[in-house]
Amino acid sequence: MKYYKMILAIVISSSLLAGCGQTKAEKEAAAKAEMEFRVTAEAEAKVKLAAETEAKAKADEEAKKQAEAKKIADDAAKAKADQDAKDKATANAAAKAAAEEAKKKEANKTITKAEFDQLKTGMTYDEATDIIGGPGEVLSESGTKGGSGLDIHTVMYMYKGEGSLGANANLMFQNEKLINKAQLGLK
Repeated sequence: MKYYKMILAIVISSSLLAGCGQTKAEKEAAAKAEMEFRVTAEAEAKVKLAAETEAKAKADEEAKKQAEAKKIADDAAKAKADQDAKDKATANAAAKAAAEEAKKKEANKTITKAEFDQLKTGMTYDEATDIIGGPGEVLSESGTKGGSGLDIHTVMYMYKGEGSLGANANLMFQNEKLINKAQLGLK
């Protein structure tokens, strides 16, 4: 482009300097050169504008693709976070239900005659609950657990029984040792 501008400047300046002293052929050649220069410069400007337009279109398309990819990634991350929250809520609800069910089973723990017969005087409370499968209902308690000296800790537990209507068993522990057991209607 610079080359053509230099030629145009030379052609124009020589036309102006020569003025009327140019021959018709020289004037026509100068006019033709000037016209070719203008056509070439115009074509170069069009090519440059087309290249810039194409580059801008490509950049806009790339930006659009990146925005779409970001939106897809953001949507996927949000969906994953939502699913994780749902999974956590479901897991919490299941754990809560399981805990309630275990608590209900523990509260409704029953004792059989076979379990009752396995219980022996002198056995610890933990050994007894391992045989029966859970704690019973505290009917009475006196003294202090882990007390010192002459302080005796006594607890009486009642278990609902399997067998006839009203079947049950009572177990008395002193300082965590079974000292007495009684049952009614166990099978």
